[in-house]
This record gives sequence, structure tokens and C-alpha cells, in this order.
Amino acid sequence: MSRNLHASRYGTGFAALMLVAASTIAQQATPTPAPVIPLGRPGEKTLYIMVRAGAHLSSEQLKNTLTQGLNISQATIEGQPEIRQVSAFIFDELEALTTRTAKAVGGGNPEHSVIRRLPVRDQGMWAFHLQSPSQVLRKLTITYKTAGKKEYIPVGPQEKGDVKLIVPGSYAVKLEANDDPVSYEAEVVDLGSDPTKLEGKWPANDRCFVVTMHNFRGDQNRLFSIIQNPRQVANPLDSVRLGSDLVFVFANMDSNAASVEGDHFSGNSLVVNVPGALNRNTARIWMLFPLTEEQAKTKLKELRSIKDELEVSKKVRDNSVAAGSEYVVGPDTPARWLELSEYVTGRGFRRVVPLRDFKGLLEKYPTAWRLLVWEFDDGVTRAAIQVVHPDTKDRGYVVDQPLKEWPAAIKERIGSEQK
Repeated sequence: MSRNLHASRYGTGFAALMLVAASTIAQQATPTPAPVIPLGRPGEKTLYIMVRAGAHLSSEQLKNTLTQGLNISQATIEGQPEIRQVSAFIFDELEALTTRTAKAVGGGNPEHSVIRRLPVRDQGMWAFHLQSPSQVLRKLTITYKTAGKKEYIPVGPQEKGDVKLIVPGSYAVKLEANDDPVSYEAEVVDLGSDPTKLEGKWPANDRCFVVTMHNFRGDQNRLFSIIQNPRQVANPLDSVRLGSDLVFVFANMDSNAASVEGDHFSGNSLVVNVPGALNRNTARIWMLFPLTEEQAKTKLKELRSIKDELEVSKKVRDNSVAAGSEYVVGPDTPARWLELSEYVTGRGFRRVVPLRDFKGLLEKYPTAWRLLVWEFDDGVTRAAIQVVHPDTKDRGYVVDQPLKEWPAAIKERIGSEQK
């Protein structure tokens, strides 16, 4: 790994990130903070190490060096170092996010004016860029380390092929599996000009690994020093950098809108009962009512185009009726956001909506719809809570729902009035 790795065009980069393995659970419906649940056994420390190296580096070489370092430093782990190869794109993304580690960990492919790795999981996918969108790639020849030369004829975006047009002047190239590209030759045609040739070396196809060391016990700084020292390990790593005070916390962010059943009619009023959002601190619920199905779908599309939970809350409040203000609904009543107030701590929200002119209501609303928004409010910040639609399972800040009992209940009251 050390001097052997330096023989590679790009050498070896090594980044060590200390991970305090922890997991958070979603906020509870009550203001009491949820406990932090550690992954694994309490008190244990897990080290995650990101390694970028030349194409020749094997996971076995890496494992041997780390095992040597553990033995010499007298550090211990549970089992053996777990090594998994990952896409260089994942490495680059994590490296960009963890700004406390080096921005260049000593091994990334430099910017290449023609060939660049595509940001996808498939490590064999590359982009081949021409100098101008007006140029057309007629033929691409790649020389592989084992297979030798292979010619590719580019195809259109919708066709099947290993070299495919992405946008004018740029092509996606799928390399041969389990073989390393060495060089390329490209036949390029520019409008109104004679064909030209491009040729050069293919950028080194670095390998990236994630190493996991469970239940690490020992001096990690001593370990990192040893695995870089050619006097102490056979194939040391270079460019070891430790992200100081870097903690990864794994968490699930989820909220489900509980069932919105439970509405009923009492006399000439609609009694609305809606539960709070599951595992969230719901301060109130807003209901836009009354709506036809078409109106509900139109308004839902408008609100779902808003991606900011603060803005959704503000939009709702621009056309709202507070819980303490009566709002009688008839055929000519405009839809307003009606506040539902809490009646069971942390769980249930209710509003009584007086109705008039049942015959007119049924004519205008043969089916009645509503939109619901759950709102967080800590006295400083008001924000819509993201929920999972109980029917469609879509995530969003707004739920559309028909009032299932509406037609039968309204007809029953019309019948009662006619007696």
C-alpha cells in the first residue's frame, strides 16, 4: 500500500472518521424529548474509515495493514475489520459533507476535460465530453489492460448501447466489467469540418472502501500513526486524516397521519374529530372546508408545490378561522381554513361546524371534501408537519379527504325537514 500505492498515478488517500454509533427516534406527540437509542451495545465505539486508493488496491491488502496496526497498537475490535467497496461517488459526497476532514484526501481523480466519472452507483459508468455541443462522436476506441482494444459506435439516448448520447457533445460510456481502461481514441466530426481524432490516457479508476471496526478499544491516534509508518507495517497507507469531533447520528424521519375517521353529525352540525400526527408534537389541525372534489384536487396541487413547511403554515393562516370563532357553512359559504383545537392531550382535535340549507348543500356538494394540515407551534416557530397520506401513502404537508358520511347524513336531514 505505501510505496506500492505511490506507484499508482493517483496514490492512495485515506480518511478516518470516528463514528459514535447512535440513532434517534422521531419526536413523541408530547413535548417530552425522545431518548437517544445507541446502535449496538452501550459504551461501545465504532470506527468507520473511508479509503480511496489506486485500482490495484485489494481489500485483502487493506485488511492486512489494519490488522497489523491493531496488533502493534494493542487496540482491539470485535471480530475482524469489515471492508466493503463502494462507489467513488459516495466517497466524494461524504468527503464534501465532512468539511472538517481534508477536502482532497490525496487520491481523487483530478478534473479531466474529456472524461469524468458519472455520479451514479455503477462504477463502470463514465461521461465522455467533446469540446463543443456541435461536435459528434462517430467512434470511440478504448484500450483495456486485459481485453485490448474495443470499438464502440455511439447510439441515441433511447437506444441500447455501451456508448450513448446524453446531451449534444456529451456521451455516457459503460466500460467492460472487471477490466481496467488504459487509453482511448475518439473519431470526432464537427459540422462543416473534416473528422478529427482525440486520444489520451484514461483516468485511473480508483477504488473506494468503507471499513467498519466494531467495539474499538484502544488509542485510535496511535493506530493511525502505525498504519502510515513503513517501519512498522509492510504496506502502509498515506494521507491519513482524522475528522476532529465528527459524530454521525443515524435517524429515521417519519410521521404518519393517523386515520381521519370519527367525524359524525349531531343535530344540524358536523362534528369533526381528527387525531394528531403520529410521533409529532401537534399544536393544532387546520381544515379547509367545504370543497368539491375538483376544488380539493386543485388546491392540493397548489399547496404541494410549496416545499417550505413555514410557508405552508403562513399560507393556511392567510385564510383562517380561529377555533373560538363560529363559522356556519351553507351552499354559498367560501372555503376557509378552520382551526381544530385539542380536546385530548397530544391526541385528539375537534371542531363543531354548524350547517344550514341541507338541500342546497347537497346540490352543490354531492360529495364534500376537505384538506387537512397538521401544525407545529412552540411559541416561536409555526410550521406544517410532514405526514404520510393514510390512503395514498404519499408524503406531504397536506392531506385531502372526502367526508364519507356526508351524502347519507345530508339526505337524512333533508328527509327530516320534509316530514
